[in-house]
Formats: sequence, structure tokens, C-alpha cells
Amino acid sequence: MNFPRHYKPSLTVEKNSNDLLLSLAPTKARDQMSDMQRVGLRLSRELRLKSIAIYDGTTLHEWDITDTKPDANLPDSAFEWKPLQGAQVIDLRVCALIAHGHLTG
Repeated sequence: MNFPRHYKPSLTVEKNSNDLLLSLAPTKARDQMSDMQRVGLRLSRELRLKSIAIYDGTTLHEWDITDTKPDANLPDSAFEWKPLQGAQVIDLRVCALIAHGHLTG
């Protein structure tokens, strides 16, 4: 994932569901992009995206992700990803190691 330069990611485990919560918030209010104050991704322990939440300062916008088809046999050539220059990239494979207790966060 790539994150805007002045936004700090954090990873926590929700006690009730054991889901992973990946949050993104500006390090300082002056670094905030537009009205986006906080973004959150809920991931299963298998790193499947379950929901997205964006807080714009007044309203929490939430979307549940359902009916995903992992390993849908799409060719790799169907996707192209190039991080923006200066973007911070987080490898979710590291999140999986943390989630399963192989690394500490």
C-alpha cells in the first residue's frame, strides 16, 4: 500500500473479532489532505479486506467488502501498480507475520 507522505500508519488487533485494523492518520493537522482525517481498513487474519472507513471530520463513511473472489485466475498482466514518488509502501506480508505472532509491531 502506498500512503501520503505525512500520514502515519498503525496496525492493531481487534480483541472481539481478531481482525486486523490498519489505520492511517495525518501526523499533524496541517499535513491533512483535503477533509480526510482518518482512513481505516479492516482485514481478516488471512489479510482479506473486510471493510473501509473514512472519517472526514464530521461524518464516518463506511463500506463493507463482500463477495470477493480471491485467486480469480486473472493474469498478472491485467494489473499494473506503480507507487507515487515519495510514497511510503507497506508490505502486507509483514502485517501477516505480525498478526500470526512471528514479529512484533
